[in-house]
Amino acid sequence: MNHLLPLVFLLSAISQAMAALPDRPLQSILDQADMLTPPEEQVISEKLRQWRAKKGIEAFVVTIRSRSSIGENGGTWESFATKLFNRWGIGTDSRNDGVLFLMSKEERKIRIEVGSGFGRRHDPSLKRIIDEQMTPAFRAGRFGGGVIAAIDSTIERLSGPVGTSTTLPPEAPTPQQPLPVTSQTKQSTPNTQSIKPKPSASKPKPSSSPINRPAVRPDEPGTDPTSVAALTGGLGLGGWGLRHYLRRRRKKCSRCGTMTELLDENADDIHLDDGRKLEEAMGSVDYDVRKCPACRLVDVVPYRTWFTTTEDCPSCHYRTVRRTSRILVYADYNQSGRKLIVRDCKKCGHHSEQTVIIPRREHSSTSGSSSFGLSGGSSGGSSGGSSSGGGASGGW
Repeated sequence: MNHLLPLVFLLSAISQAMAALPDRPLQSILDQADMLTPPEEQVISEKLRQWRAKKGIEAFVVTIRSRSSIGENGGTWESFATKLFNRWGIGTDSRNDGVLFLMSKEERKIRIEVGSGFGRRHDPSLKRIIDEQMTPAFRAGRFGGGVIAAIDSTIERLSGPVGTSTTLPPEAPTPQQPLPVTSQTKQSTPNTQSIKPKPSASKPKPSSSPINRPAVRPDEPGTDPTSVAALTGGLGLGGWGLRHYLRRRRKKCSRCGTMTELLDENADDIHLDDGRKLEEAMGSVDYDVRKCPACRLVDVVPYRTWFTTTEDCPSCHYRTVRRTSRILVYADYNQSGRKLIVRDCKKCGHHSEQTVIIPRREHSSTSGSSSFGLSGGSSGGSSGGSSSGGGASGGW
């Protein structure tokens, strides 16, 4: 029997390695490290859904605390991404055109892994996407914004405008071409600070939308989203331009009808109390102050920013509550998990804690509990793509 012990240990090690990798989720997002907010997950899911619907390209966004937290202690960051990609069988086995956006929060590592059908020609472009879009956003704590911006640029780089072509990009490498920067990419980044023209303005004001204006607007019935370029360049730029025009255009005084003056940042601060000044400093609300030169009426108009982690305080009623969260118990296939949500108001000191239940994970009906191998796509008769290590890595 002693001669069977090495085989037993080998099979045990293989079994543990297979169990270490997370199972393929039913949705396109697996946020184990709790790096994304629910609104950000909604935006990301919709982008990936449209990419697959229009181009047939399957993509996943995955965050983990660290490789050691799921039992992965050996190998490189790149080999781990390739192994996870192939175990899940991302993409189709005929084109091998899947994409994996992988982040490790504690290790501060980023990886964009692509299927073998793309080859290695896009590696330099994917590296620039990580370095120029994801890394700066992650360092500022804007994880969702960095992921959203990277998805937009990766879509443009790998497949071009959605709806205009169904073939893979040409084989000729294009590492010197500049990364596409669309207005949608800029708008999707939470808490993004953008400088907008304003008479005698001395400091930038955050990009914002009027209060009660929805941050995410679904496609209206009858529209045909056939081009990402049209959506980002047309609707994105047009929407920003319309908001900018509505905020900056001359307006009449509600009392006497005289044209009001839009005050600059230095001048409007004297009309804001400490709570409103703090809201602007936290980037949760941006205020426009208009003053009538005739009757001296002052009108203060608030605009809330998009995708912020700030909330309204139930005590002082300013939007100065900063929300943070951490996982207390991770959910798995045997038990539900728990997450602690902490809210602290920077204005009045209001503090609250809330523990929420994370639903127990469920096995995918398409993947099965042991349908994926360690090095290939999928087994057991289901189709799936594979990666040969193409992509790029980075950190923050």
